[in-house]
Formats: sequence, C-alpha cells, structure tokens
Amino acid sequence: MWVYPGGDGSIRGYRKGEAAPRDAAGLFVGAKSYLQFNLELEQALSGKWSVVLFGDALGTAASLRDYPSTDTLYAAGLGLRYQTIIGPVRLEYGRNLNPRPLDPSGTLLFSIGYPF
Repeated sequence: MWVYPGGDGSIRGYRKGEAAPRDAAGLFVGAKSYLQFNLELEQALSGKWSVVLFGDALGTAASLRDYPSTDTLYAAGLGLRYQTIIGPVRLEYGRNLNPRPLDPSGTLLFSIGYPF
C-alpha cells in the first residue's frame, strides 16, 4: 500500500498528498513507510475562538529497504480555530522549513474537525 501524506492531517506545509516522495522526474511516487510527529500549542481567545502554534515533522521512504526515511520534511505555522458543535473550523498556514526543489514554500489550509 502506498501512502501520500500531506495536508491538514499530517504535515501542514503541504497540500493533501504532496509530501509524498518524488521520483527523478519530480512526480509523486508515494511512500511505503512514514514517521510523523506533530506538536500543537493552543491558546483560547474566548469561549469559541482560539489560536494555535504548531510544528510538524514527516519522514518518508519510497521503499521498505529505506526504512525509516529517505526524505525528512519540517513545517511550522499558525492557525485560527472556531469551535462549533461538529468540531473546530480551522484556518491554518504551514511554512515549509526545508522544502524540496518542487515543493511550495508554505500552504494555507481550511478544514473542519480535529486535525489528528
């Protein structure tokens, strides 16, 4: 099974699927294994609003012989959350700290629900 990490549920400096390993042509090939670390510090501003500071790390390997990783990506960012009865409405910006040549410098993400 190939995995294509990236987005609001893994490393927030990338859009969904765009943190996966790339081949020599720059195309996404997917990961056979990955390690993920996420850290969030959330501060309430009021009963419904909060701000979050986060750091994400992701290590991926396109084949199992390269376990645990061949690529290690890092992102840090800031977000704003509004609590609803179905979960938080989240607006977050993740800045890539070590982007690969074809990667974005950062990504603005909008989502509903808890991140992990």
